[in-house]
Amino acid sequence: MSNQYNSSVGNQVDAGFQAKGLPPGVGAAVLGVENPSGNPTIGSGTGAFGTLQQTSGFMKQWNPGGSLSSPDDQITAASNFYSYYQNQGYTPDQSYVIYQQGAGGANTLFNSDPNTPISSLSPTL
Repeated sequence: MSNQYNSSVGNQVDAGFQAKGLPPGVGAAVLGVENPSGNPTIGSGTGAFGTLQQTSGFMKQWNPGGSLSSPDDQITAASNFYSYYQNQGYTPDQSYVIYQQGAGGANTLFNSDPNTPISSLSPTL
């Protein structure tokens, strides 16, 4: 995977996020971490795929009927996700932890003693 940031795709992702009321820069930041090149055919060892590195389960939940191979569908799914969590009072940073770790992993991180080594945490729901 290329680490060269694709600003054209970043602008596209950011526009989709802003259309859902999210702050400027959030969508571009997610792309910058998940798949800087914006390559829609990139997969990962965890089963995540595409422009914003999503799984089929994520797509079904946040953009039912959407396709993992469609950058637009991935942007819609991610912006729906971030908009939902913003409306629940989460910051974009907190929402990213949930996006990347899942609800169980995020819950563990959010509720752990800050002095606990991350290697000793295990996700719980």
